[in-house]
Parts: sequence; C-alpha cells; structure tokens
Amino acid sequence: MRWVRVEFRFDFGSPNAYPGEPVTPAVALGLANKALPAEQVLPAAREVARMLATRPLGSLIATKKLMPDRARTLDQTDCEDAIFATRLKTAEAAEAFRAFAERRQPDFNKVAH
Repeated sequence: MRWVRVEFRFDFGSPNAYPGEPVTPAVALGLANKALPAEQVLPAAREVARMLATRPLGSLIATKKLMPDRARTLDQTDCEDAIFATRLKTAEAAEAFRAFAERRQPDFNKVAH
C-alpha cells in the first residue's frame, strides 16, 4: 500500500482529525490532518470538492483572495491560533463559558481586565 500526503486543513487543533485513521508523520506533525491510501485520494478529493460546491461562491472567491501567499497565510493562522489560545485562558473566557453553561448572558463588567 502506497501512502500519499493529502492536506485538508479544516481542523487545526487536532493532530489526527479523523480518529481511527492512520497517523503518518505528516499527520503527527500537523502538516496534514488526514492520510489516505493512494486509491482513496481521488474519492476524498471529490468529496471535499462536493462540500466546497455547496458553499457560497462569492465567499470562496473572497477567501481565496486572502491567501495569495500560502506561507504568510499559515504564519498568520499560527499567530491567530496563539492569540486565541491565550484568550481562552482569561477570566473573560471563563465568564463566557460559565454563562453559556448556565444559559445566561455573560456579564463582563464583573471580570477584571
């Protein structure tokens, strides 16, 4: 069986976004989120194409225009992920999660800044 690298970057936070599927070095390192045998690559690509075809065309075009430089885009995504991870540890986030669990509006006035 020959393995090929397929990169579907939908789940940045999970080293293996598809539990039970093979973890290749690329998946383990976060370079790809799914590894497929060669004979499954085309069907998987077609499935992603079908999913993308259901999205609004204008949004897809606008998103693609935001990514002319792949390396810069990935660097920006890494920066955003780091900021988001930091924000998740704040008192504001704790209040938001608490409010959600309690089915109420969050009160950020009682949170220290």
